[in-house]
Amino acid sequence: MTASRYATLAAAPYSGVALIAACSAGFLWGTGALVVNILIARYGFAPGDISFWRFAVGAIFLCLIFGTRIHLPTLRTLLVPVVLAGATMAGYVLCWFLGIERIGAAIPTLIALCLPPVFSTLIALVRGQERLDLSLAVILTAALGGTVLIVARHGGMGEAGQADLIIGLLCSVASALLYTGFTLVSGRLSSAWAPGRRPPA
Repeated sequence: MTASRYATLAAAPYSGVALIAACSAGFLWGTGALVVNILIARYGFAPGDISFWRFAVGAIFLCLIFGTRIHLPTLRTLLVPVVLAGATMAGYVLCWFLGIERIGAAIPTLIALCLPPVFSTLIALVRGQERLDLSLAVILTAALGGTVLIVARHGGMGEAGQADLIIGLLCSVASALLYTGFTLVSGRLSSAWAPGRRPPA
C-alpha cells in the first residue's frame, strides 16, 4: 500500500467526524435560536444580555477545559488574530440576537447559516482562490434564491411590521457578514492551533 493511499484511508474517519461535528453545530445553532427567541419573547431578556452571558459562561468552560494547555508564546504570536476572531464572533452573535428580537428565530438563523458560505465563496473568487464555473454559479444562485424566497414569504406585513422586518434583515445580514469575517480570521487559528492540542513551539 502506497503512502498516499494509507494517508487517504487514515484521513477518512476524521472526515466523517468533521462532517458529524459540522451537522451537530448546525443543529445546535438552530435550536439555540429557538431558546434565544423564547428568552426574548417570554422572559424579556435583551439581546445584549444574552450575548454577554453566552460568552461569559462559554469562556469559563473553555478555560476550565483547555486553559492548562494554552501555549503562551504561541498565544502571543497569534494575539491579533485571536482578538479579531473574538470581536467578530461577539459582533455576529449580537447582530443575530438583534435580528431574532425583531423577526423571530427562523429568518435570522436561515440567513446566518446560508449567506456566510456565499460571502466566503465570493471573497475567494475576488482573491483568485476559486474559479467560477457553471456548477458553482448554480450553487450560489440556488443559495441566494432560496433565501430570498423564504424571506419574501414574510413580506406581507403592516407598516410597523415592515419596519421590524427591514431592521431584522439588516441585522441578520450584518451577522452573516461578521460570521464570514470570523471564519476567515479563525482559519489561521484553526490550522495553527487546533482546539485542545498544544501547538508546536
